[in-house]
Amino acid sequence: MTDKTKTGTDVATTAAKPDALETSLLENAKTPEERALAFRLASQARQSKMIRDVAFACAETGWGKDISPVSRAAVVRYCMEIGADPVRHVHILGGTVYLNAAFWMDLCAANQKFQKSETRFIHADPRCTPEEAERRKTERVVYGVPEEALGAAVVVLFYDGRGPFVGVNWAGAKATDPVGKQEPTKTAETRAYRRAAMKAEPAWFGGHPQLKEAEQLLVQGRELEKASESLPPIGDKPIETEQPAIAPIEPKATA
Repeated sequence: MTDKTKTGTDVATTAAKPDALETSLLENAKTPEERALAFRLASQARQSKMIRDVAFACAETGWGKDISPVSRAAVVRYCMEIGADPVRHVHILGGTVYLNAAFWMDLCAANQKFQKSETRFIHADPRCTPEEAERRKTERVVYGVPEEALGAAVVVLFYDGRGPFVGVNWAGAKATDPVGKQEPTKTAETRAYRRAAMKAEPAWFGGHPQLKEAEQLLVQGRELEKASESLPPIGDKPIETEQPAIAPIEPKATA
């Protein structure tokens, strides 16, 4: 019986298998839990490459293009460790990493106990029947929704054996809410869904150490940006430099 030794090709193929497996896991991951698992199973070198690739992609998106590469990589690592999609699931508001409604919708949908969601709009709308207008007005009073809100919604999440969980939110009530004014109904509904989901699903990732690191880097980046804005522009005023004194050269004596 002869021993079969591995050739160089065999070793290379064996070494490539984990990378192929990790790639397959990432491509097929559908839920936050599956994405987080795929990232944890990846080798350290593979994780670094994944973070670089995704951070590069996020540099072209709304939240990624306005922060430093170091901060961007920290946010991406946090997202991948908790199973969030850095492209779809994140907004950066000031120095805060904000997991949006799309993330919470995916999280709820991945829960086997989740049954359905229901939405009721409660903002004032002249097209409503008198009965519908009265219902909406009553709910605005119950939930403390401002009358000037352009969009307002109540979202109820139903689970098998627990709940229901209610979230209420609105949009377009302030001048400082441009997104809410542009799409008030849609924004109100997604904000209300997020609020309900935060009650229904465990938010362990809110205390994740990588989140703290990412937000610290974001704050530091903002402080450096503000400090740079207070400096005078380069070239406005020539820099005065003191010229060194030059001793006069005495003529050499001739014989």
